[in-house]
Amino acid sequence: AGAAGVASSGGGRSMATIWQTVDLGCCQGHGQKVTSVTWEPGGARLASASSDGTVRVWHAASCTCLGICQGHSGAVNCVAWAPNAEQLASASDDRSVRIWSAATRECVGACRGHQNS
Repeated sequence: AGAAGVASSGGGRSMATIWQTVDLGCCQGHGQKVTSVTWEPGGARLASASSDGTVRVWHAASCTCLGICQGHSGAVNCVAWAPNAEQLASASDDRSVRIWSAATRECVGACRGHQNS
């Protein structure tokens, strides 16, 4: 636990950064715990992954859900934006990585093959 309004990050460099934060809102809608949150490179949208097996895309300023990526059969553990913000990648307990269109929230590719959970 840290001080209220403060966050920290590492980022692979030889330093830790401490950030002062402001509570801008709460994006609600997942049916279970949120496991990962990531900002779109341009900063207008957020993506969140959840144990409910979905990824949600949010309008960051209003916390309005713009769409839901559905298709994993297990909890989604992480989500990441492509550098051009046109796609998202998610990894799940179902041992797959899925690629999603950020515009349509449709799965445009899947990689399977991990043998261990």
